[in-house]
Amino acid sequence: MDKRRLMASTLGIALLSVAVPGVALAQDEFSTLTPDGVEWTLTTLAGQDVPADVEVTLFMSGGEVVGNAGCNSYFGSYEIEGAELSFPNPFGLTQKLCEDPAQAVEDAYLPLLQATAGWAIDEEGALSLSDAEGAVQLIYGEAPIDVTASDVDALVATLADLQAQIDEATAEVAALAETTANIPVNRFDRRVTSLEQRVTRLEERMGDVNPVNLRSRVAALEETTARLDRTVDRFRDRILALEAASADHAARIAALEEAGPES
Repeated sequence: MDKRRLMASTLGIALLSVAVPGVALAQDEFSTLTPDGVEWTLTTLAGQDVPADVEVTLFMSGGEVVGNAGCNSYFGSYEIEGAELSFPNPFGLTQKLCEDPAQAVEDAYLPLLQATAGWAIDEEGALSLSDAEGAVQLIYGEAPIDVTASDVDALVATLADLQAQIDEATAEVAALAETTANIPVNRFDRRVTSLEQRVTRLEERMGDVNPVNLRSRVAALEETTARLDRTVDRFRDRILALEAASADHAARIAALEEAGPES
């Protein structure tokens, strides 16, 4: 692993642990490394050092792999499960022609990468890819990252700003807690208690209701209503008959009056 990157990582972790109280870093953080999400640079190809003027890279993320094979860019897919790693499909490749040693490195590199069956990262942070027989064929280091004094200053400033935001949020929470503690809640407690008591009384009254008796009372009321309807119908019929008789009498009286005394 590049010493400058290691120094920056160590500094960042130290600053985080000091500037952000309550943030604990897992002890086994570096024991759970995977090859995903890191841009790797090939250093050893089939036991031989890669020429200094040839750059071969590998980047894997989300099941997709891209990189530079020394001359052309390549891309494809990968599958990883535990310590097993494979590239199940042939790589796509740009079609640029290069001179040796770049072309020779590419011609040797891609078949070995395609035949990968396993991976491992050692204590120095180097990634090794092995074939189906377990023989290491490719060794990578992380791509170097230049860390300058201005980068460190920017990191310190960012952490200081984060600490200020945490302090501000902590003060707001404390103020809110103090305000909440002074809110008079007795009135609301009394209203809640009164409502609870009313609900309890209603539940007690409902508990005394016998469903069978209630159904019987409803049935009796329905029968009484039916009888009243029949009585009303009889009265209506009698009223209609009386109205008809009254009309008949009125007609007869009118006829007698019209006939006069002679009748």
